[in-house]
Amino acid sequence: MEPMTPEEFEGICTRLGLSRREFGRRFGTGPNQAQRYADGSVKIPGPTAILLRILDRLPELMSMVPEGAPRTTRRMKTKRKAETA
Repeated sequence: MEPMTPEEFEGICTRLGLSRREFGRRFGTGPNQAQRYADGSVKIPGPTAILLRILDRLPELMSMVPEGAPRTTRRMKTKRKAETA
């Protein structure tokens, strides 16, 4: 599978009616991460790209994306690592 380009990311978000803020809220990343995807400074993760491509083809599935996905913070990731160690 081809990596998602910033242009493809922007196009899909536009077609789905997702602002950067809305993308961050729905996908749990925050608007700054969406900006990094859009400007190409951060590679778009494979699972995110797959989901966005599916939603682009089947936009009616957007209703299944939660309105407010929980954000995963660095502290939460560190805590999970400590719990599994």
